[in-house]
Amino acid sequence: MRFIDRLRSLRMTPLTVIAIAVCAIMLSGGAYATAATLITGKNVLDHSLTGRDIKNGSLTAKAFKKGTIRAGAKGANGATGAPGATGATGAQGATGA
Repeated sequence: MRFIDRLRSLRMTPLTVIAIAVCAIMLSGGAYATAATLITGKNVLDHSLTGRDIKNGSLTAKAFKKGTIRAGAKGANGATGAPGATGATGAQGATGA
């Protein structure tokens, strides 16, 4: 009970709240940046990653060798488009000999 009473008696100024928020952001962001720069492809052993280790949607077609990803089934042909407008008449040609 004393602990709760002491917490209530503490005055949190806006500066204190901002300082705590900035510290929390700096500490959490720094840990992510450090891990991202420390672990590279050179640190991963060949054939050690499985499908469980890869986040869904994180790999694009560029990450795979050509021919690894098969194309999907070919779709049906679309409907024929409307005919275009008639063009202008050309100039009269020269008379032959």
